[in-house]
Amino acid sequence: MLLFAIIILLILIVFSLNIISIIKIKWNNSFFKKKENECLIINKNKIYEYDSYRYNLYNYIFNIDNENKFENSTYTYKNTYLGIIILLILVISLLIYSLYYNYTTKNLILLVCILIYLSCYYYIGKLILKDYDKIELLKNDNTDNLIKYMNVYKILNTLMYFNNLDNVMYEVFEYNTGNIKNTKILDKILEENIAKIHYTSNEIEIEYIKSKAISNKDYLKYISLDSISPFYFREYFENQYIIISDKTYYIKDLLDNPSIINEKIGKSLNTSISIPNNNFINYYDKNKSLLFNVNTNFKTEFEDIINRNIYIILIFILYFIFLVIFCHILYSSVNNILYLLVIGIIIVLLYLFLMII
Repeated sequence: MLLFAIIILLILIVFSLNIISIIKIKWNNSFFKKKENECLIINKNKIYEYDSYRYNLYNYIFNIDNENKFENSTYTYKNTYLGIIILLILVISLLIYSLYYNYTTKNLILLVCILIYLSCYYYIGKLILKDYDKIELLKNDNTDNLIKYMNVYKILNTLMYFNNLDNVMYEVFEYNTGNIKNTKILDKILEENIAKIHYTSNEIEIEYIKSKAISNKDYLKYISLDSISPFYFREYFENQYIIISDKTYYIKDLLDNPSIINEKIGKSLNTSISIPNNNFINYYDKNKSLLFNVNTNFKTEFEDIINRNIYIILIFILYFIFLVIFCHILYSSVNNILYLLVIGIIIVLLYLFLMII
């Protein structure tokens, strides 16, 4: 009986970790959406790419910040899923052993119920695992809009800054609205926006953040790339040019003879991106609407998979069934204070679940 109680307690602990790993993924996805929506409302459609849902979702799934948040959650889920199955099999083994030496109808019914429970958990948990595995496969699918978006974003970062000499950092771009006149060069705008976003006035820190972002081909997250934003550089992006060796080249003029510029982009990119025939400039021109038209119905299978709630709801149902059973065992064997503590934990988990669904 003691061994049985220990295993039941272990299942509760492991199952809780399993549920928390799911909650983390759902919570992060919801947070990215909420962050973007709040910025759009508060700033009246002015949103830095740094705050956009698509930018944060990509960084989260592809671990750009090297914090392994998504990987840690899926790793925890996979291991706790296996752990729960092993522990349930141990419970079944103990019941079979008990039935062999002391057959009772009660134990037989309990055995059948746990077998059904294990089958349900195995099947539903496997479906969630398949979704996580599908996300891993999608990371290599260059047809998905999220990957296309980031490829275009990286190419644009490269086009606007090849190196210290070949860049448009000292150009003055007109804003989207005539009500606000821009007189500042791009480099200055980046510095001011970095100061706002990171809440710092330290010039050394600002310069460090800017230099690091430029090196990573990631500095354009500090401006607005949304075509409806009042601070979007509409005139520039609609008739875009680059500067190489003090000469100005318009993107539209490079499309028919892209070999030279493609080679320069390929050398300047700090990351490998899969583009058909390495024709970066044509790829950019074809897909740039994914970057600038934020309000269009941006669809990505990554989001569809994370938003899929049915399997997660079923897992939560199984979890709360187990909690009810555990509480019943607990109530019949321990004091009321411990029982109330467990009930409190259940309520908190239920609240978190309702917040993210």
